[in-house]
Amino acid sequence: MLYSVFVRPCLLASRPLTRTTPSSLIAFPPMSQHRNFGAISSKFLDSMVVLNSPTLTTATSHHSDATALTAPSRHPSIMNRVQQDSPIYKILIIGGSYAGLSAAVNLLDLQRGSQPRQSREPYIHQRQLPKHNIEITIIDERDGFYHLVGSPLALFDEEYAKKTWIKYQDIPEMHGSLIKHIHGAVTEVDCVEKKAVVIDRATKTRLIQSYDILVATSGLRRAWPIAPRAKTKDEFLSHIVHHTTSVEGASRGVVIVGGGAVGVEIAAKLKSCIPKLTVTLAHSRDTLLSSEPIPDEAKGKILELLRDTGVRVLMNHRLSQITDEQTSDGLHEFRLEFNNGMQMVASKVIYAISQSVPSTEYLPASALDSNGYVEVLPNLNLKPGTPNYQDHFSAGDIVQWPGIKRCSGAMHMGQLVAHNVHQRIIQKLTGREPAMKDLEQFSPMIAVALAKSAVAYAPQTGVAWGGDVLQTYFGGDMALSCPRSRRMPLSCEPCRQRKIKCPRNDSRGQMPCNTCVRRGIPVTECIYLRDQSSRRNVLMPRHGANSALVARIDRLEELLRQSASGAGSELRKLHTELDLEPELEPEPEPEQAVDLLSPESTLHPSATTWSSAQSDASPTQPHSSMPPVGVIIRSESGHERFEPASSQWSPVIQNNPVVIGAKTNTDENISGSVPFSMISSNTTDLLELLPPASYCEQLKNLYFEAFAPLFHILHDPTFEMDYLRFQSDPEKVSLPWLALLFAILSIAVIALPQDSPLLRELGKRNSALDSMSLLSSRYRGGVMKCLEADHYLWRHNLNTLQAMVILIYGINHTHGQSWALLGTARNIALSLGCHVEPTIFQIEPISVEERRRCWAGLKMLYTIQNTTLGMLDATPIPSTVNPPLDINDDELVVGYQIPESRNGPTQMSYLLLKFELYDLCTRICSQVFETSRTLTYNKVQALDAEISAMRDKLNYKYLFDVSIAAHHSVQLNILFGYTHQLTLLLHRPVLRQGASGYSREDWLASQIKCIESSKELLGIHRVLHEDPSFSPYQWYNRGLGSFHAFHAAVCLAHICMSGKNLDPQTKTSFQKLVRDSLHVFRYFMETGISAICNKATPILEKLLVMMNPQDTRDSGARRESTCHHSDSSYENDMELFDEYIENLAPQQWLSPSNMGWEGWATILEHGSIENVF
Repeated sequence: MLYSVFVRPCLLASRPLTRTTPSSLIAFPPMSQHRNFGAISSKFLDSMVVLNSPTLTTATSHHSDATALTAPSRHPSIMNRVQQDSPIYKILIIGGSYAGLSAAVNLLDLQRGSQPRQSREPYIHQRQLPKHNIEITIIDERDGFYHLVGSPLALFDEEYAKKTWIKYQDIPEMHGSLIKHIHGAVTEVDCVEKKAVVIDRATKTRLIQSYDILVATSGLRRAWPIAPRAKTKDEFLSHIVHHTTSVEGASRGVVIVGGGAVGVEIAAKLKSCIPKLTVTLAHSRDTLLSSEPIPDEAKGKILELLRDTGVRVLMNHRLSQITDEQTSDGLHEFRLEFNNGMQMVASKVIYAISQSVPSTEYLPASALDSNGYVEVLPNLNLKPGTPNYQDHFSAGDIVQWPGIKRCSGAMHMGQLVAHNVHQRIIQKLTGREPAMKDLEQFSPMIAVALAKSAVAYAPQTGVAWGGDVLQTYFGGDMALSCPRSRRMPLSCEPCRQRKIKCPRNDSRGQMPCNTCVRRGIPVTECIYLRDQSSRRNVLMPRHGANSALVARIDRLEELLRQSASGAGSELRKLHTELDLEPELEPEPEPEQAVDLLSPESTLHPSATTWSSAQSDASPTQPHSSMPPVGVIIRSESGHERFEPASSQWSPVIQNNPVVIGAKTNTDENISGSVPFSMISSNTTDLLELLPPASYCEQLKNLYFEAFAPLFHILHDPTFEMDYLRFQSDPEKVSLPWLALLFAILSIAVIALPQDSPLLRELGKRNSALDSMSLLSSRYRGGVMKCLEADHYLWRHNLNTLQAMVILIYGINHTHGQSWALLGTARNIALSLGCHVEPTIFQIEPISVEERRRCWAGLKMLYTIQNTTLGMLDATPIPSTVNPPLDINDDELVVGYQIPESRNGPTQMSYLLLKFELYDLCTRICSQVFETSRTLTYNKVQALDAEISAMRDKLNYKYLFDVSIAAHHSVQLNILFGYTHQLTLLLHRPVLRQGASGYSREDWLASQIKCIESSKELLGIHRVLHEDPSFSPYQWYNRGLGSFHAFHAAVCLAHICMSGKNLDPQTKTSFQKLVRDSLHVFRYFMETGISAICNKATPILEKLLVMMNPQDTRDSGARRESTCHHSDSSYENDMELFDEYIENLAPQQWLSPSNMGWEGWATILEHGSIENVF
């Protein structure tokens, strides 16, 4: 395949994608009578192509009833056979490659009442729709469809190249009355008037094309020879002739620059076509396909097989200069120089470097991001902000969407667009709410053709290679032709994937099957591919005398099936013998693997399809050896409840391997309100509590910039997709998710700078701190209102828990303890089964990690507060949950192999390391706070060794790469700061004068440790304040960071005042450190947004005076009242001050809420400590 099959669709100009599998990437059988058309095109054009057909030799030009600005149209409307009283919906598709043609042919299927040719789910057409018709116009700069997957071979094989370009006039579907093609380019789109300006290539005229619905699928532009620059087939073939001639005469060899999938396939095909030719591939990195998120095993195997073909591969060779020279015999050759000093000469150079540009200049700026990609909602509508955005769709490479772009992805987008356009038309006809489908993320997958072999990677199958892989994915002609037939499986998909017995014919046509009913599989997922394919071209009647009665019967039958699915499963539990079918060997399905790279197989997985064996490093490795512990019951409302195996149904559950996992309870019907709540809010009222949309977006983005790196419990891409859905239809938002959004807003306002316009506009208070407090309280109130409206005390889901965990995290950083709320959150987590290892429930990887992260975050908060409160609850929480994976969000796909060791941090590294530090803090506090006995110095040294080991671990994790990102640098500083805080907690009690059992050597060693850690803490505090790249994290520095710095400054002052063994120079250096730190404390105090600095700054000023009574130059550090004290009074004050600091309980330094600020305030108020005592 070409250019990273399935992965690099956009490597070619305007050609959204790479390739699909030859059998059924899109899940319906190809028509065997049209084998001359490519595998990809055959699948979504089906019977559209018959090459060299004698009936199609005459070119037919089809134009719309568009108005020519320079001349009237010479072509009649193609809809002249449609009755004038029937509405006609004009659909304009810009771009006729994979996504565009996929949308067109699926729209034709839907309009005719047949099953969409790319859908795995049966489409139920609505009966008795008003009469209407559609008119599809495809505008493409080329005169035909180009099979991009075959480009690596077409570049060097003229005969093969002729087959890869199929003119639109040779596609039978293009001769129908509902569709036409204009060979031209769109230069402008008016979304308000719904008109497009088109330059017709044939007539050179400028046309105005009106439309009702627009679909933009124009793809990306790439340079030749990576993509054809020709606009016609004849021009393309002439370019191929010239190209192949130049390659065949390359006596000094050919160099391909770029080691992505594009370059790899071109190099392999070139060497295969011309074995005598010297072919060199130069790549600037140390691995091929370096930018692709696929396992290193796949990249290494591609390199190995490429070298086996005879291609010379140069790794870490970045081209720095190329010179065109002419030989003595008049031939051209190129001298190449690389950044490592190497030089070489070649007769031809082919650039295979990805420099794609989206061809979206015709769309309004409101529809595009800063790079020119189209911003869409999950249903592929343009985002709100573009006029009439509901009638404008986009698909293919030009769409800004998470995941790797690939051919099958573009075709899947096209099919989804067709479905949603059809629903939009139904809405216009009937006024009914459209049943739109949303696009899910694409998992990384790839297949690369290398001469007589191929390498393929998919999350479900892992890495595979060999000649059979080449035949499976590419056939013998780069997937241009299709296999004649494919035997479809007999069992339904859920039973087939789980490899259990399916009733098959007993319930075909009466979905779901009995096995799926017992397992709680949704009706829409129990499908038979054999039946679906056989119904592909069966037209469904739209009208009939009894159509209304038939529709009512269909609905009643569906309700009965749903009722039986919910109630019947509970009754069957009462039998000791459940009549469970034994697990069977999988049916012999030779081509089953072909479906594994289809978009549907990764976009809509069943909750029971994650049980296949994975490697130890897989994010979905199930605990098959664990005994059954229960099930997660999901209600139709989206709430969840964990039913432990120890319940009254435990014998049934333990003996039933089918129900160990997740199931659906359709009988849940909760009414009423929280027994002691007076709040009764509907969604509309709660939405009014949100800030304006633009401010909401800013606060959401600020959360993911400033808080998510330090408390990463959400899966960012999942939340972003949910947020897009919320933007498109706020009224349909679930209350738990809305509570989560409020929680995010409540914590995000803490990170706003004091001069933020948003803070002034929303808070409207005199001080920034007051505005922050108001907004934070408002949005926290929104969290609780949403939760109470959802009756969170007796029903909840993971969003409920996520909202509460983030809410508690925010309260910890502003108000301190939230012990009661934390207890509620913990019990909700137990109710959801978050204390159980989630892989045994056979749920998707993202849900597995979200549960692990929630449980880890909750345990962290619980550990912090329990330690702070003096170990109120020493009862351990029974749990079998593994820690979250040390993985980035974009790596969270099925089959991804977690590296045994990483060279740098991930999004989860900070949380995991902080968890280790909190465990260490708990052990230190349990020893230090014990009042009945003195901690031996051997134990002090052992705990100190653990702190040192953690520092080594942090250095190894974060400092491996000198070009560390800003948020990772902040994480490293905070983690190191916490280790120094632990050092002070451990060693300061040794310095207390009354401490017994320690030698002078122990005392001096601990003093050195305290001095070193205090210096480091003050340095980190200053760096985080002064470095502009750390500005998003000032919320931490003015809060907990300042408290730790306050601890360090007090420690240095204490040592300075009581340390008789210190020389004057050392004391002066301590004074300078405290004086310098005061600049940061004063800044935060003057801004008025740090409650800690407001309290700590006067104390530090007083301490600085005590440390150096002769220093009268720093007026800011000495209060006027203290300037007139007598020497004896000052010495007495210093002794008492030193005694006060020494006798502070170690627990007070755990958190700002534990500190006895009242005692400090009393000292400052009386001016002299002598008066206090």
